[in-house]
Amino acid sequence: MSLKRELIHVSDLLNRASISRRTLGIYRKFGIVEPVMRERGRPLFAVEAVETIERITRLRNDLGVNIAGAQVILEMRRKIEDLQGSLKEVVEFVHENLGEELERCRNCEPKPPVPKPLYRPPQKG
Repeated sequence: MSLKRELIHVSDLLNRASISRRTLGIYRKFGIVEPVMRERGRPLFAVEAVETIERITRLRNDLGVNIAGAQVILEMRRKIEDLQGSLKEVVEFVHENLGEELERCRNCEPKPPVPKPLYRPPQKG
């Protein structure tokens, strides 16, 4: 498995995301997309930037969200994804370390409750 990220030039990013250089400049100003490195002085972007820009475009066009709002939504989405990853790790830890105990508990049947008498027996005497 390769850990190398796919990088694309500005022209490829503009074509794939269907945006203008001006729009890209605005998104860069807001810190929404940034080049990850440079090659001969030319910025290279992670291919994931296309998806980010497409999300912003949908938020702006479909829902009327401004750029700052879209930025907040994207950040919240990233945080949710991080939390989901952390939760997955916790669940895996529980299953790995407590699997036998969980299975034992699943197989246990609770004792049936003792029924309470519906009437009071008559007292002697």
